[in-house]
Amino acid sequence: MTKFPYRQEFHLSPPSDGGDAATPGSLLEKAHSVLQDIKRGEDPTIRAIFAPFRQQRNYPVIEKEAARITKKTKHLIVFGTGGSSLGARTLLSLAPAAGAVKITFFDNLAPEITEATLKAMDPAATHFLVISKSGYTMEVIAQSLIALERMSQILGEGALKQHFTFITKPGDNPLRAISGEWSIPVLDHDPDLTGRFSVFSNVGQLPALIGVVDTRQTLAGAKAVLDQALDEETLDNIPAVKGALFSASAERYGNCFIHVMMPYVNRLQMLTKWFVQLWAESLGKKGRGTTPIAALGPLDQHSQLQMFLDGRQDKFFSFIKLRQSDGPSRIDGFTRVDQRLEFLHGKSLEDVVTAAYLGTVRSIRKAGRSCRTFHLETLDEYTLGGLLMHFMLETIMVAEMLEVPPFKQERVEDGKNHARDYLKNQASSLF
Repeated sequence: MTKFPYRQEFHLSPPSDGGDAATPGSLLEKAHSVLQDIKRGEDPTIRAIFAPFRQQRNYPVIEKEAARITKKTKHLIVFGTGGSSLGARTLLSLAPAAGAVKITFFDNLAPEITEATLKAMDPAATHFLVISKSGYTMEVIAQSLIALERMSQILGEGALKQHFTFITKPGDNPLRAISGEWSIPVLDHDPDLTGRFSVFSNVGQLPALIGVVDTRQTLAGAKAVLDQALDEETLDNIPAVKGALFSASAERYGNCFIHVMMPYVNRLQMLTKWFVQLWAESLGKKGRGTTPIAALGPLDQHSQLQMFLDGRQDKFFSFIKLRQSDGPSRIDGFTRVDQRLEFLHGKSLEDVVTAAYLGTVRSIRKAGRSCRTFHLETLDEYTLGGLLMHFMLETIMVAEMLEVPPFKQERVEDGKNHARDYLKNQASSLF
């Protein structure tokens, strides 16, 4: 029997209007509709998202590319933003600390940091991975042009093909043009694949493989969650369906418009950033959707918890907790200095994290907020893959339940077009 990566537990508060807390059957029907769409694979975006689990013939190609890049590289610099960065960074949160290749992501424009990094790098041992689905992402292209110029000045234009790799969609676009001019290797970004759902494609897998993450196990954990969802006949037994009902009902019947994602696992901090983009760009449409907030326990008990507990009652919570292990270090003799420290005697740091989590959940429930917890037995690539798949499935289902299109973000594209127009019209003169 396939191991399932997590267990999900819910604590629900009554609807704010005092109505029936039971979830309407119409929402279940919409979840069922999403699962049928995945099974049929007729929608091109859905087909692209779940392609790695229907056929894995592309995986050896990604492994081969990772080996090619790693062979002569000590520093990988990744130019990519949003979905072209967050998925890979989430996978790399489980990378070994002392990997053979240092990986740096430039996912936001910071001219001073870019310049300092390019000055300090060893050009002969540096490789640039440039990721842009459109091949025309303004920030990514700007950084890439500077790096291409710098590397050509130092190593010569003929060396660019050994130090750059592009991931972009097929067809005519600026990255493809640059690739053709200097014979730079280019991998296809599926044109039907939305960036925030691309973590299981070469966009997420290639950097993770270079960082020595066991991405085969990541795919296996994701597949376990997907297979269970597609094979289970009873919708109420599917964790992603139950999560979607919890999340959609919080908005529709609980007047909750803020979704707090708060793992009590430090290595999952990047997962919260990935989740924020997935949730916000997929659901924030037509005046609908709940605003995601990234938090981290116990850290944010000392910054955001006051608002969570005593601010507006417009929030619901998703916690993630790793099963406590027997830590090697325990608090011992120095508690004798003050009897007020006696409660810590014999405890481990894991004990303190668990106590902080339990105290927060109790306070959240006491304040009448709805919450759920993902309980993890272990945190490895298999478990992380399962969580990523859960949130992807849940997000698509919630979009269906809220009657918004999950795979488009027209308003974001509108802002990008305005930015290009400003640059064409000498934007610097406006400041």
